[in-house]
Amino acid sequence: MTNILFMEDEPAIREVLTEYMKMKQYHVTEACDGEEAVTALDSQEGNVRYDMAVLDIMVPKKNGLEVLQYIRKKYPDMAVIMLTALGDEQTQGKAFNFYADDYIVKPVSPIIL
Repeated sequence: MTNILFMEDEPAIREVLTEYMKMKQYHVTEACDGEEAVTALDSQEGNVRYDMAVLDIMVPKKNGLEVLQYIRKKYPDMAVIMLTALGDEQTQGKAFNFYADDYIVKPVSPIIL
């Protein structure tokens, strides 16, 4: 089973997308801010190794770009998708400069994600 860390601070979006991913047989760990995401990453043990992270950029405590940089330093092989309302080229460029694998602008259909 694929393990996904999903960081999203908006409860309604987090709930809908998490449920959809679970319906598709993914194991999803939710985080509502950057510190919670880093804690989840650092507590990976045994069978719970994340294959992918889906990160919102505008979240409290540590933003998605900071979490992306953290992942690239500690878990360079993990796939990372940025999922954000920020569609500007500058933010997209930063994400790809930090080696995001993909960048999806919200709102997004669960099917597309």
